[in-house]
Amino acid sequence: MTTSSATSDTAAPRADTPTHREIVALAVPLILSSLTQPLLSAVDTALAGHMRDATSLGAVTLGAQAFNLVFWGFVFLRMGTAALTAQARGARDSRAESDLLMRALGLAVGAGALLVLLRAPLLGLLADLFDAQGALRARAFDYCGARIWSLPFGLANYVILGWLLGARRAMTGLALQLLVNAVNLAVALALVLGFDAGVAGLGAATAVADATGCIAGLVLLARAGLLRLPGAALRDAAAWRALVAMNGTLLVRTAALLAVFSAFTRHGAGQGEVILAANGVLMSVATFVTYGIDGFANAAQTLVGTAIGARDPAQARRAVLRPLLWAGLLALPCVVALWLAGPPLIDAMTDLPEVRAAARRHLLWLALWPVAAVGAFMFDGIYIGAVLLRELMWAVLGAAVLFFVAVGPAMAVLGNHGLWLVLDLFLLLRGAVLGGWLRRVVAKAG
Repeated sequence: MTTSSATSDTAAPRADTPTHREIVALAVPLILSSLTQPLLSAVDTALAGHMRDATSLGAVTLGAQAFNLVFWGFVFLRMGTAALTAQARGARDSRAESDLLMRALGLAVGAGALLVLLRAPLLGLLADLFDAQGALRARAFDYCGARIWSLPFGLANYVILGWLLGARRAMTGLALQLLVNAVNLAVALALVLGFDAGVAGLGAATAVADATGCIAGLVLLARAGLLRLPGAALRDAAAWRALVAMNGTLLVRTAALLAVFSAFTRHGAGQGEVILAANGVLMSVATFVTYGIDGFANAAQTLVGTAIGARDPAQARRAVLRPLLWAGLLALPCVVALWLAGPPLIDAMTDLPEVRAAARRHLLWLALWPVAAVGAFMFDGIYIGAVLLRELMWAVLGAAVLFFVAVGPAMAVLGNHGLWLVLDLFLLLRGAVLGGWLRRVVAKAG
């Protein structure tokens, strides 16, 4: 099998400046694909919200957050694969692209298998992290114990989706995401409603869905001529060192994000199961908006990476500014939409009156989420595409310090409103710092 076959199904992107039409054509399927990502946890949250008590919903909220922690910890697999694929395509280096894919898949499957083997201490650590006790802890273990088998498949899916993003095959990525979510919904409904499997059934459904998506993705890559014997790619020590160094920086950045969002969940849990469940419902809705904006961030990541690989500063400049414009135009109407549609969305997520009431009291923070998140998420994509990862890391670390310093005093005065306020400030500061360093992205293309 020749390396040219690895890219024969998709022509390398042209080294020209992206137009608005090209950006939208790339971003729309990425938005749709990104919007499907929170559906796995959202389906679990919605089904748990219609169970008999708040404990099941709280357990799934904790479990979903725990798996978000794990998957976010390895999100560098998708980010790094996408950025390096785009740069390799911009430089027309098909061999580097193919080798990258094989190394990333090996890393993903190996890491996922190791986590499954260490599942007992891992689940205990996650439960302690969220301070889950009693019935809440037991039910969260039921959910997580079933879902943990998804890890090798889910991490491999990160690599597959990252390659598809870097190769501008957004529609194929969307099809895979839709397949995963359709399988998850069908299996969850069958296990929970048909067999009364409870929260364990929700976790098992997600594992089955991730496995199905991974198998389909590998079949797709094999048919496209992208899979080959990985010996040479895996023996390249210099390439491994570069990959580990890049991913190490991304891991520090991601660890800071995880620390902040874990603290958010933990502070919510400390206010009782009702506030924990209400925050989970609001975060599930907010995540849809976040992933919608992230579609343009992913588009910018690919376009910036391609421009830098092609050494084209003019292309890099427009690859930065034009997706930012479109993301801002998307975020503003989302504020109004969330304010107006928030109550029925909350009602759709849970039948519990006390959780509905608590979520409605904090509806303002849900409505403000798009404005707070747009800069942070867009600049994430831009800086990852440019592989300016130290800047990204330091911006997140600085904003995380603000969060941990301010969250205690803010909650002492404002309660759960203070918790949401400080989270929004964390997002805003990330965007402000990275926006101030934006010229470095274009300079790298020169």
